[in-house]
Amino acid sequence: MKMEMQKRLLSFTVLFAILARPAAGLASDVAVEPGDYDKSRAADPNRSPFEIDLALDLSLTIGTITLFVLPRLLVDEFIEPACGLACNPDDVNFIDRKVIGKHSGICNLISDIGVGTSLALPFILGAIDTLVSDPVDGWTGYGKDSLVLAETLSFTFSATNIIKFIVQRPRPLVYDSGIDDAKRLSGNSALSFPSGHTASTFAMATAYSNIFMKRHPDSPLVVPVWIGTYSLAAAIGVMRTEAGEHFYTDIFAGAVLGVGLGLLIPYLHERQTRAVADPVAAAIGIRFTPLVTPGGGGLAVTLTHY
Repeated sequence: MKMEMQKRLLSFTVLFAILARPAAGLASDVAVEPGDYDKSRAADPNRSPFEIDLALDLSLTIGTITLFVLPRLLVDEFIEPACGLACNPDDVNFIDRKVIGKHSGICNLISDIGVGTSLALPFILGAIDTLVSDPVDGWTGYGKDSLVLAETLSFTFSATNIIKFIVQRPRPLVYDSGIDDAKRLSGNSALSFPSGHTASTFAMATAYSNIFMKRHPDSPLVVPVWIGTYSLAAAIGVMRTEAGEHFYTDIFAGAVLGVGLGLLIPYLHERQTRAVADPVAAAIGIRFTPLVTPGGGGLAVTLTHY
């Protein structure tokens, strides 16, 4: 009798130790079938960090782009600089006043080419990365990244547009009597704050650099990517001031807005579930099976790892 009690006590102690032991990253509620993934790449971070709802995200992207485009088509019909041709440079703060009188056509052209390049570059670099690095989720992951980038851009366009129409700050060129009157009185000349070129380039620089860092956390290219994309965005901002299209404060506000949305929109799409975020945990399972024996009972613990 004493021996039987000792056996049962030992069985209980072993069982308790198994159940009480830290899970060490194991997910007991995750079932993974063999062949669902490549074991050698289970811990590879090179995959899209996002989850998307295709219908919702496409609708939001198209909707926010529309919100940007339609008012722009009608801007000359409803808006013009409030001070018209009588805008006084003395009404501008002393920092921004230094921009008045600058109207470099070459800088304007370079900034337009630069913004187009900076907006296309993340999609191009993402495609090259997919071809070269052979990520775990392949072109599907690239598609997710691209949709999040497009949504980030569309929200930035839309947010910038809304602020522009609310503030209606005259551009620096409106204060410059050397500029053609028709251009000074155009609706677009009343939409200086914030800089759309700067906001969009900083948004894309932030979003893409963050994606690259999450896919390749140990890559020596992480820092150069951040520096390179931000340098391009900053250079475009400077060009906008040299072209007389924006004040310095317009550029600063655009950069802040772009960085904020470049972080926020991708963050809202990031995977939150442990099984997805930790591919090793998703590949491990624990199965508990009750046992009934002539001398009592127990629990069999089976560890599965595919």
